[in-house]
Amino acid sequence: MIEHAFVCQPEGGATYQNLFDRALNHGRIDRFDAAVAYATTSGVETLLAIMARHSANDWKKVKKRWLVAIDWCRSDPVALDLLANMDASKVRIFNGARVVARKNCTPVTPFHPKGFLLRGRDSTAVIVGSGNLSRNGLRGGHELGSVLVAGDPKTPLENDLLTSCRSVASWFENQWKKADDFDALRKAYVERYDSADNLRAPPPTEDDGVESDEPAADRPRHRGLAVEQLRQLRAARHFWLRFVPNQNRGKDLPGSQLMMSRMMRVFFGFPADDLPPDSPVGEVRIEFNGFSDWFSMRFVNNKMDVLNLPIPGREGPPTYDNRILLFRRRSSRQGADYLLTVGEPSDVREWLRRSNRVGGAYKMASGRPWGIF
Repeated sequence: MIEHAFVCQPEGGATYQNLFDRALNHGRIDRFDAAVAYATTSGVETLLAIMARHSANDWKKVKKRWLVAIDWCRSDPVALDLLANMDASKVRIFNGARVVARKNCTPVTPFHPKGFLLRGRDSTAVIVGSGNLSRNGLRGGHELGSVLVAGDPKTPLENDLLTSCRSVASWFENQWKKADDFDALRKAYVERYDSADNLRAPPPTEDDGVESDEPAADRPRHRGLAVEQLRQLRAARHFWLRFVPNQNRGKDLPGSQLMMSRMMRVFFGFPADDLPPDSPVGEVRIEFNGFSDWFSMRFVNNKMDVLNLPIPGREGPPTYDNRILLFRRRSSRQGADYLLTVGEPSDVREWLRRSNRVGGAYKMASGRPWGIF
């Protein structure tokens, strides 16, 4: 049995999801290996959503190995934590000890594959192409990819193709043995990733695309935020902003809606796509003071991103009015979530200091302060 297919993403609505669907339609898998140049948080969550479509496979029990590069600090530590924290999952970094010791994690020889290997009792599948473990790499960017599924060969050609798939598995095994455990490198890599050099000008990834019908000349400041600020929001693990009082819950009740500049949604893992006014953006899992739940974000008629927060006086603090709120992106068993802190004056001074250190302290057009670090 042989099956082969290409996708020219996103032409005709085709995405990498179609490649995984073909690979998984041939029965259960028990091993999943990936070798990628980098991983983003939204990319990991996109892949998890693809795998969740196939209930016949118990993803928790599948043995997973992730061979990832940290070249130029492109891989988000939260994404690597998400991979490492999955059940039956291990993460290794190609040439990690050597790369993390170099300024900006500059590689000697870049690690640049984009491949996935899915193996089960009845078949072996190899997915290769141009898409990394990023949201746009797997879902919306302009990519070329292919899948080859082989099993139970009955002709010389089928046997040759199965042998070819197994040669990819052999290559992966050799690279895996030489790679370094992520756990041993994590502290040093986080320091590199959070450094001023990296967060002042984060290296671009496939998730930094800005979809817009605006003329190119109008894009240096993309609807209130510079492209460089969008990259900082994507890369940063902390984002803070002053809350403007509002009456969404009624005249005499403290508000629970955080008004943000359009595209600040990027920090929460959403793409910087044009949306019509009054459109849903998505759901964000927020934790405050031990309470955790999903909260909705919308792009509203006044052309701002609006995030609902835990209700003041119930799950949230007595009020958010004019307070500085900090969100810290982190990993959990369910994916990325965001720890919310309402800052005291000493906290705010420290957050501002850290933002200034990485060139990440700003003001909105209204004068409202915000920043990243």
